[in-house]
Amino acid sequence: SAELLLKARNIGRNLFDHAAMPQEEDGLMRQFKDLIRGGINEINTAMSNYRHGKYPGKAALESCCELLKKIAGIRVAEEFFDTLVENEAELYSAMQEVKKVKGFFKNQLPHFDKAVKMLNIFKDNETYVLDKEINETVHKVRAIVENPNPYSEIVNLPGLVAKFNQRFAQLLQEKCQPIRAHIQADYAQVKEELLKHNLESDIKEEIKKPFEDLLERIDSANNFYKAIAMQTESEILKVRCFDKIAEAVKPVDQPVPEPLAKGGGKITPPSEEKSPSRFTQHLSVAELVRTAPLMTNEAEVDRFIDEVRTKLKGYIRDNMNVRLV
Repeated sequence: SAELLLKARNIGRNLFDHAAMPQEEDGLMRQFKDLIRGGINEINTAMSNYRHGKYPGKAALESCCELLKKIAGIRVAEEFFDTLVENEAELYSAMQEVKKVKGFFKNQLPHFDKAVKMLNIFKDNETYVLDKEINETVHKVRAIVENPNPYSEIVNLPGLVAKFNQRFAQLLQEKCQPIRAHIQADYAQVKEELLKHNLESDIKEEIKKPFEDLLERIDSANNFYKAIAMQTESEILKVRCFDKIAEAVKPVDQPVPEPLAKGGGKITPPSEEKSPSRFTQHLSVAELVRTAPLMTNEAEVDRFIDEVRTKLKGYIRDNMNVRLV
């Protein structure tokens, strides 16, 4: 009927923002199907974004696409327009949701991605970040990111992310300062040891470079776990450097020329048992004392000292010198 076609043309103008709609039935139906196919293609293009992350709006796109396909599949004109008019309210609501989702991917996606990245940073450092301000900020950001319909709130994300980043950097810097001091102290011990020996410059640089690299890394650390691990790495490096220095200054045994008898024959000297050379074992205090027990009486102190004494004597019995570094 003319009234049905008039309603259909109005739907075309309202839903697809298409003013020039044909008057006759067949042309109007073809125009609608072209517009619906275009809408489906746009939805499919938007759906490709979900391969790259967990974003809002996927269910809305799928629901709208299913509805459009159902209408587009109708071949009888009267049934087509009846279905179109009957589903006008549902179509309008679905297309409005699609419009929001398309606007999200066009304008809001960078802010959303930065918020997700911020939440991942917090997750990786959560054990060490107990700050009330940061936890409140994370709660607000997570509420927006996990909201199935967050579009009106995404405008708040840049400010919240900036607030988190500023406070996180401040806390990380506070954590890194004593670690950096620890690394510098270990490095100072190594440099002091190097000054005692006349080593080739390339050997000195080889020994010093790992500490130089470690100091650069602590200055650019963006993770509490990695920063804390650098303190242990520094202690390991220090022991390794002392070992390298000891190896570099170790005297090389020169072969003793065999004495000759009259007439050119060799004299076999009496065999002498040489005592094996003593190796110096470099130990950090952390290696020597693996645990930090609570001591509340003299007996517990004596027990702790006995354990340390036993470890040190074990090295001596194995013909080693021991040096704490």
